[in-house]
Amino acid sequence: MQEKNKFAIVAVLVVAVIVSYLIYASLTPPPEESATEKVLSRQLTGEEKAVLNFPAADAPEEVKREHFELASKLAEVSPTLDVTDCNLQPLVLSAEIERDLTLKNTSIYDVEVYIEGKNYIVPPEDEIVIKAGFGKGGGLYGYSCNSTAPDTLGTGSGLIILGAE
Repeated sequence: MQEKNKFAIVAVLVVAVIVSYLIYASLTPPPEESATEKVLSRQLTGEEKAVLNFPAADAPEEVKREHFELASKLAEVSPTLDVTDCNLQPLVLSAEIERDLTLKNTSIYDVEVYIEGKNYIVPPEDEIVIKAGFGKGGGLYGYSCNSTAPDTLGTGSGLIILGAE
């Protein structure tokens, strides 16, 4: 008889644990999207990932040329680079040398952009205008950014082609 009582108690405890878990699971809000999903409004294509990987300085000229051609293919002509939350749009920007380039930030957090050793702070819900020259003339420039937004990855990178229009 005691065996049956022990079995009944164990069975009731197991059922209670399962029911408790099911109630807990139904009351728990769904997990928030990851920081990556918040930063990236879309997934990068294979070409976009490839263009962000600069060839090494000692890479063969053909590899460097192919990289530049891919960047040119993906480039969008625009006087504005949207750096909001470091979700950089466009990923590859084409601009004219020494023309005004607007860095726009529509978030409520500062964004810091690094181009050729210079830092530019773009205040929240504001924009700044810089000269697209970077001291070396035409060519392909990489840039990166950091955001102070607490719920994002806070970093991003992209390319600027100067004089390639």
